[in-house]
Amino acid sequence: MVAGRMENEDVYDGSLTESDDDFVKPTKKLKFDHKRKEVGAEVAGHIRIGGMRIRVRNTPHNMMDVIRALTPGQRKTVEEIGFSSMLSMNIKTVPTMLGYWLVINYDHRTSILDVGAKKIQITEELVRDVLGIPMGETEVRCVDRADSRFREITEWRLQFGADKGTYNVSYPIKKVKESGGNGRLFILNFLVIFATIMGRTTKGTTCTMSFLPALQDGVCVSSLNWCRYILNCLKETRGRWSTTEHYNGPLTLLAVCEAFSLIL
Repeated sequence: MVAGRMENEDVYDGSLTESDDDFVKPTKKLKFDHKRKEVGAEVAGHIRIGGMRIRVRNTPHNMMDVIRALTPGQRKTVEEIGFSSMLSMNIKTVPTMLGYWLVINYDHRTSILDVGAKKIQITEELVRDVLGIPMGETEVRCVDRADSRFREITEWRLQFGADKGTYNVSYPIKKVKESGGNGRLFILNFLVIFATIMGRTTKGTTCTMSFLPALQDGVCVSSLNWCRYILNCLKETRGRWSTTEHYNGPLTLLAVCEAFSLIL
């Protein structure tokens, strides 16, 4: 078996105002129960921003929407493949000004998030601690071109009928909600949704499929290193981000790491 627009505002120093704070502090994994305390200027990040806001195409709200719609059987399958922490996810969005500040202060070369008062080394182990996803011994190997050469990609696409060319994340979300099944196709759909929303989306907001060949029939999903996969998504998307275009990487991860550091 197997996370905007840009506006001119005051210089942002890492603090959150009431109107921009819909992100709350984690008490365990992805379950957020308490309002975040305001972050003062003394913990300003290395780079201050002049009212810049990040632009994203997918938000964690879409992941929450799927989780809330899961049947008991589907929830059980999610637990069996090692993603039980996602079932308690309660993050609707990351404030856009905070998001810009986080991404601009993350150095993909050293994997350090500089929040001023401290430097957070984002490692596979930290990803495991804050997201609670499997950190198995087997690499999630991605292909350069996700096409019909790979049986797993063809298998996933066939459920939508004729080749649509591009596949928006709304497609697997709809399938999960309507089918109610919890077999192999459900697992593939759940992981495509997870990888697209929590990992990376394409610049055109289409589904991430490059990892699907790693999900050969019979593979144990929890034996795969999903923490390294998400970390690689973070490094690669940050390295290619121009600061003015939409960011297509794991913004939610950065926000949870920063919030998690406040309670350590």
